[in-house]
Amino acid sequence: MLPFLRDAIDHVDIRPIKKKIKKFDIILYKRDNGQYVLHRLIQCHNQTYVMRGDNQYKKEFGIQPEMCLGILYGYWKNTGTCKERYVSVSDISYKTLSFLWLSSYPIRFFVRYIRTICNIIFQKIKRRHQL
Repeated sequence: MLPFLRDAIDHVDIRPIKKKIKKFDIILYKRDNGQYVLHRLIQCHNQTYVMRGDNQYKKEFGIQPEMCLGILYGYWKNTGTCKERYVSVSDISYKTLSFLWLSSYPIRFFVRYIRTICNIIFQKIKRRHQL
C-alpha cells in the first residue's frame, strides 16, 4: 500500500466491518489461497468488489463480501524517531493525499508503460551490440 503504508515499518488500525463498504475504502480480505491482502476498493460489480493496491497496476476482480475481514481506520506512521504519528483515514490531510495519488493513476500507468517499452528497446539494442 505504498506510498501510504510501508511494509514492516508502519502499523495499521483495522477494525471489523460494521458499516457499508464504499469506494476507496482500504479493506483487509483473505484470498482463496489463504493469503491476507490489504487493498483499496476501486469498483463494485454485481455483488463483488474490484480491488487494487495503491502502488500496483493490476486490478483484482471477484472479491466476495464474505472474504472481507476488516476496514482500515488509520495507521501509525513511523517517523524515524521513537514516536509514531497516528493518521486517521478521516483526516483531511489523508483524504487530500489519497485523492491526489489516486487521481495520478493514469499518468503513473502511462509513465510505467513508456518505461517498459524503452527498457525492451534498450535490451534489444544491447543484445545486437553484444553479437
